[in-house]
Amino acid sequence: MVRGKKQDNGTPEPVLSIVGPGMRVRGDVVTEGSLRVEGEIHGRVWAGKAVVLGREGSIHGDLFTRDAVVGGRLDGTLHASSRLEVQASAVLRGEFRTPRLQLEDGARLDGDVRMGEVELPSPPEWEATPEEGQVPQLDHGPDTGERVSP
Repeated sequence: MVRGKKQDNGTPEPVLSIVGPGMRVRGDVVTEGSLRVEGEIHGRVWAGKAVVLGREGSIHGDLFTRDAVVGGRLDGTLHASSRLEVQASAVLRGEFRTPRLQLEDGARLDGDVRMGEVELPSPPEWEATPEEGQVPQLDHGPDTGERVSP
């Protein structure tokens, strides 16, 4: 994640995470900030601020965010608690919930649209692997006993 200036409490403010062209992600994606998708995600997505789904991007799964701008393909449930903008290049299939909708001419929307207040579910709890506080050990294969001097 790209980080910006520090907030008043000293922690970095999340700015933008990117799933770039040609990148494929399988599983849950969670960010407190914004997410731009130019690649492909198979799984659920939670973004605290916004999601921009580019023309070549796709999400196959559920999307939960404050603001969503969709120019690519989405198959699943989309909950935008503030607004949803569907661009002319977009193809959406599923269920969509938002209080405000902007739909450009040419966009394809196939599913159930519900307008009104949207309460976003919480993202799943982080399950750290390995155990919290442990450092994973890498296996470099068999030890030959050969040592390199400094």
